[in-house]
Amino acid sequence: MAEDKKPTEPNFEKGVAVQLDKKVAQRTRELESLVDNIPGLVAIMAADGAVEFVNERDREYFGRTLEQLKEWTISDAVHPHDLPYAVETWRRSIEAGQPYDFDHRLLRHDGIYRWFHASGRQSEIRTVASSAGTSCSLTFMSAKRRRSSSANTL
Repeated sequence: MAEDKKPTEPNFEKGVAVQLDKKVAQRTRELESLVDNIPGLVAIMAADGAVEFVNERDREYFGRTLEQLKEWTISDAVHPHDLPYAVETWRRSIEAGQPYDFDHRLLRHDGIYRWFHASGRQSEIRTVASSAGTSCSLTFMSAKRRRSSSANTL
C-alpha cells in the first residue's frame, strides 16, 4: 500500500515563505505605484534626515534617482534663506513626535527655486522612527487659483 507522502516541514515552510515573499513584493509594487501617482512630492526620511524613499514626482523635480537623492543633504535642496527654519521645524517635529507644517523653497533640477508647502509627521513605518511627508507646490496652486478666479470673472 502506498504511503501518503506529506510535505516535509522544511519544504512546506520554504513554499509558504516563497508565497509570502511574492505577496509582499506585489503589495510593495502596488503601494509604490499609488504613492508615485500622488500629485506632490512624497518622501520618507530617517530620524537623522537621511532620505529613505521618494516618489516619482520627487525624482522628476530634482532630476535625480533615489540612490542619488540618498546621497543628498537638506542643504542640497532647500533655499539657503529657508534652511535654518526648515531644519529647526523638522527637528522639533521629530523630537516631539508632532506633525510639521511649513513653507520653503526647493531647488528644481534646472536650478530654479520654487515655493512648496511641506507637511508630515513622525511615522513608525520602520522599526526606527522616521518621518513621512509631502510637499505641494505653492507656485502651482497659486497659478491654479489665479486661473480659477479668471474663469469665474468672465
